[in-house]
Amino acid sequence: MYHERKQDSCRIAEEEIVAGKNFNAVDLMEYFGKNILRNHDAYFSRIVTDIDDDEGLKFLDLKEKVERLLDSPRNSKIKQRLDFKAFCVKEDQKIIYYSGLRERLKKNWWSNTEENPIKRNRQEMKLRSTSKFYSSKKKTFGCNSFGAVHGSQVHKQMELFTLSFMMKNGKRWLFENVKTPDVCTLRIIRLLDKEKWIPIASEFKIWEEDWRVATAVDMIVIDTKTNELVILEFKCGYEGEEYGAHPTDEYLPEPFQMLPNCPLVRHTFQLLGMKRILERKYNVKVDQAYIIRLCPKMRTVEKIGLCNWCTDEDNIYNLDYGMMVTR
Repeated sequence: MYHERKQDSCRIAEEEIVAGKNFNAVDLMEYFGKNILRNHDAYFSRIVTDIDDDEGLKFLDLKEKVERLLDSPRNSKIKQRLDFKAFCVKEDQKIIYYSGLRERLKKNWWSNTEENPIKRNRQEMKLRSTSKFYSSKKKTFGCNSFGAVHGSQVHKQMELFTLSFMMKNGKRWLFENVKTPDVCTLRIIRLLDKEKWIPIASEFKIWEEDWRVATAVDMIVIDTKTNELVILEFKCGYEGEEYGAHPTDEYLPEPFQMLPNCPLVRHTFQLLGMKRILERKYNVKVDQAYIIRLCPKMRTVEKIGLCNWCTDEDNIYNLDYGMMVTR
């Protein structure tokens, strides 16, 4: 799997985002946002004028798919608990609690693995608890925070960016709720602009009653180059270890005993699980799915697509069946 993966690395250098040391992050956020908005307007104005060709038909199919997803009656039934540790779904006047997708995957196939990369290194965790280490990290890599706090901050800022994009609808861009955008947030927005992706939803909550799991898709976008629906999963950090396979990695239990237990494989399972939920319960085909890996130390963002292993029917069946049978 890790050898076959089609990795489309899109390493955006820091100088492409920040021209010099002194910059206004909000201005950069607005600049890239306006580019995405112009792409949005050009895309829809161009496609509406000619819907008789193959591209137009593909657009109509995409439009129907997006409407079916965003207008699904399932969307109003799910909420995330305040502690963010579980989801609750209202079914037949009853509130049913669902565990997270990542937690169920961990329980089934890598229960002995600590997901938090910081906690896997006790020495570094102790260093990170000091204000001196915190200040040096913030100064060196340009991020407003680190670890789980950093990831949560980037996710929240991208959610606000998407809401702003959807609500402004062509008006002047304002980012009142994001006073100091994180550098990694700017990298994601720059990637959206570069790939000609239009965001349509962020932190989109989905659930699967057969699996008894729920999750939130970090971002759903439209690829204007191909008229396809794309889901994105943001991953911050994981730089203190080998992200892909390493000779010392253990292997997952059956039926995935050929796969190494490494961050890339675990994140791929999570992304594939989201794709399967959307296809199984929302009747929406996901055309593309990517892990967006943010590396503050390297000052890059990497786009990693699903590999051929994820399209094999036997592997998909084993995943579906394994999720329904709690180990």
